[in-house]
Amino acid sequence: MFLPKRRICILLSLLAIGALTLLAACGGGGTGSQTNAQPANTPTDVANSTTPTVGDTPTQAPTATPTPSPIPPTPKPAPPTPTPRPQPTPTPKPNPTTIVVNITTDSSGSFVFSPPVVTIKVGTTVIWKNLSKAGHTVVANNGLFSSPVISAGGSYSFTFSKSGSFTYYCSIHPYMKGTITVQ
Repeated sequence: MFLPKRRICILLSLLAIGALTLLAACGGGGTGSQTNAQPANTPTDVANSTTPTVGDTPTQAPTATPTPSPIPPTPKPAPPTPTPRPQPTPTPKPNPTTIVVNITTDSSGSFVFSPPVVTIKVGTTVIWKNLSKAGHTVVANNGLFSSPVISAGGSYSFTFSKSGSFTYYCSIHPYMKGTITVQ
């Protein structure tokens, strides 16, 4: 069935008017300002809209802006630790040594220096302690040292500063003898 040309023109005209009406209703004028009473695209309109139209700029729904957390201050680096430089090690001085020689009575009842012979190093101090009930002296044969009378419970000391062999005796009891060897 063929329609006359006139009817086709009318149908096409109606179709064109309908399309223009639809386009105008959707805001698709393109160059003119909006004339409808509704505000331009609101976030709700954009969210509910399914088809974008020509000439509209889509807008995004507002989003929450995160609050920046405070940034802690950058810690200052610790100052560099200086590398210790090796220092020459001083030669240690020998610790002063002390030796004790007791003045006592032996098993026969005689006074003695105990021990009677001692070997020490230079710089050593010898202390004679009187553990008997009588007074005694300590006298070097070469005159290097000579004590006063050492009473019961008393003591006398001498530091040997040079090497050698030193014999000594008690001037009150000359049979009491001893030897100090200093190396």
